[in-house]
Amino acid sequence: MAGAIRNQFNLVGNTVNSGATGGVEDGGTSGGGSTGADSATVQAAIAKDAKDWMLGEQKAVAEDIATKGKASPAYAKAKAAMDAGTKFTMKLTDGKTLEYRIIGINHDDLADGSG
Repeated sequence: MAGAIRNQFNLVGNTVNSGATGGVEDGGTSGGGSTGADSATVQAAIAKDAKDWMLGEQKAVAEDIATKGKASPAYAKAKAAMDAGTKFTMKLTDGKTLEYRIIGINHDDLADGSG
């Protein structure tokens, strides 16, 4: 997943982390969290149905999968959510709602040939 899902969430995640012009997802607050095998955020996401993942959990899962690929404990849930066409929403600061979904995992070819 070295690319698509990570890229999908990076812009949103950067906006959320900076607090600049981003939004707050429905049902939660904006924010990030640590990533990696011991990440409480990734573990919390794995314990939930993917359709209920908050933005910070989506970002942590994307970063974990970007690092570990299919070996990530969150990979199967993210892939299943993508295959099912699961839609996520977040409310933007202008009051509009953004709807999005995962459109790809592990298909980004980096310019340097490393992924």
